[in-house]
Amino acid sequence: MILANHGATRAHIIVADEASAATWRAAEVLSSYLYEMTGANLTIPPASRGTIGNQDAAEICVGQTGRAGEPELTGLKNDGYILKTVGNRLFILGENDRAVLHAVYAFLEDVLGCRFFTDTVEHVPQREYLAIGEVDKKVVSPFEYREVFGNVVYDDDEFASKRGLNGLNGMGLTQDAEHGGSIRYWGFGHTFNMLVPVEEFFDEHPEYFSMIDGKRVSGREGNNKYLTLDLVGTQLCLTNPDVIRIVTERIRKSIQEHPECRIFSISQNDCGNYCTCPECARVDAEEGGYSGTLIRFVNGLAREIGKRYPELTIDTLAYRYTRQAPFKTKPEPNICVRMCTIECCFAHPIAECTDESDAEKVDDKPTKTLQEDFEDWGKICKRMFVWDYTTNFHHYLAPFPNLRVLKDNIRYFIGRNVTGLFEQGNAESVSGEFGELRAYLLTKLMWEPEGDVDKWMNEFLTGYYGQAAAAIRRYIDMLHDYVADEGVHVGIYNTPESYLPDWLLEKAALLWDEAEKVAEDEDVWERVHKSRLQLTYVQLRRMPMEDPARAEKMERFAGDVRRYGITRLQEGRDVEKTLAKLEKGDLTLV
Repeated sequence: MILANHGATRAHIIVADEASAATWRAAEVLSSYLYEMTGANLTIPPASRGTIGNQDAAEICVGQTGRAGEPELTGLKNDGYILKTVGNRLFILGENDRAVLHAVYAFLEDVLGCRFFTDTVEHVPQREYLAIGEVDKKVVSPFEYREVFGNVVYDDDEFASKRGLNGLNGMGLTQDAEHGGSIRYWGFGHTFNMLVPVEEFFDEHPEYFSMIDGKRVSGREGNNKYLTLDLVGTQLCLTNPDVIRIVTERIRKSIQEHPECRIFSISQNDCGNYCTCPECARVDAEEGGYSGTLIRFVNGLAREIGKRYPELTIDTLAYRYTRQAPFKTKPEPNICVRMCTIECCFAHPIAECTDESDAEKVDDKPTKTLQEDFEDWGKICKRMFVWDYTTNFHHYLAPFPNLRVLKDNIRYFIGRNVTGLFEQGNAESVSGEFGELRAYLLTKLMWEPEGDVDKWMNEFLTGYYGQAAAAIRRYIDMLHDYVADEGVHVGIYNTPESYLPDWLLEKAALLWDEAEKVAEDEDVWERVHKSRLQLTYVQLRRMPMEDPARAEKMERFAGDVRRYGITRLQEGRDVEKTLAKLEKGDLTLV
């Protein structure tokens, strides 16, 4: 099927008269990229007008058009799509509006060779003559929900569509109608204080909140055992009937006010301090863990909401002290449990590694391994999502050697019937530590979990870093070989000193020197230099204060951080305060 020949159009893009805004957007995207590739301007007549101009021209049918030979949409789910040639027609179809746009980008990428590395860097091959052979693809993601929580993805709706994502809830965003919308949460996690705010209720009703050592706590006391950020340091008393009533009423109101939301988050605040009042303690003892009160609480709410809104989902977290599944109570069918991997080592596959030594300590550390907890939840849950972690949250710039385990871990989740995946990286700031590469790999794996990660990594490195790709790939391999061969565990709160020896840093510096030297133009050099900041950050943490070169190195580093728009070096902490402490050689958290 010939699409273009030396700037002359040999095909038309067909769209139904009644097509949605997203389908029209998909057709326009396709036309724009084909023009960029070939110089041929493929027209977009509505389907009812038939072919125009050359009656022998091929047709690219975007969305359902009613054209002869159009495949049925059977077997599609999770934004699945179809790319299929029938005679002189190519059909680009999707389960829904969003999927049609995904399908167009998949066609551009998988059939025509385009690559969408970041929101600003992509590869569009140039073709004087463009033709395609037989195409027959039906693609379904294993995940109904796909979100990569990284700055590179949140820059615009278009790039999220290019990467096949359907959630932007971590930042409270949504894709607009032209991009097919997205799966919307109300809240997203840690919503107890949204539902029953301490500021609104504690003074008159302290009984609504956690009892610790016989006293109701507001979280203002500073007695939370692992609270490190400016967060609420208490939980709700989940057996208090007034709390149940208030939360139910507020969720009902939220449903009315936010009809766009399909999932409603009812989950603990981001701290310990669970309630130990006699009734809560009794329930948790019956259930063998602190998820007992939580699941019984959300079950009651889910039953009430389900009576009127059976299509909606109540979401809660298996997180830190609630990670262990209850012994007796099963979640209601309209509940989704999000399993959180926060305690894990991320240098080795989850299936093979049980190390949780670097986790910030919870009040009562789970008595089972994460793998055992996955199995237990899987036995009682109708629906499970995962909240996964992909960076060092205390040191955003530190090298984080998890690129080789991404595929293994995603396959592990799929094997436990996980259908939704939230990959939390550095969404607070521009990345300086392969955030762009990691987002590319994760989004590919969410659609092709058996795909070739090495191939994808090499094509990204070449497309993004140009001639510097080879040196950077050697650096990545050296880092990952070390943690694999030496059995070094890396959690999301490790200091980089704990897993990066001096000899490795010395060799890494030579590789980054080489990468900067061979960068072919200023744009590529800047990308290389920004990514090199991961090494510079660790070097500065190691350099003695008396080293005469440190002050100049620190000044250049701080200037680069500001120049590249890096606004966070640590989760939730002001970059200038972090820089000031680093300048003084103070390596503690802000």
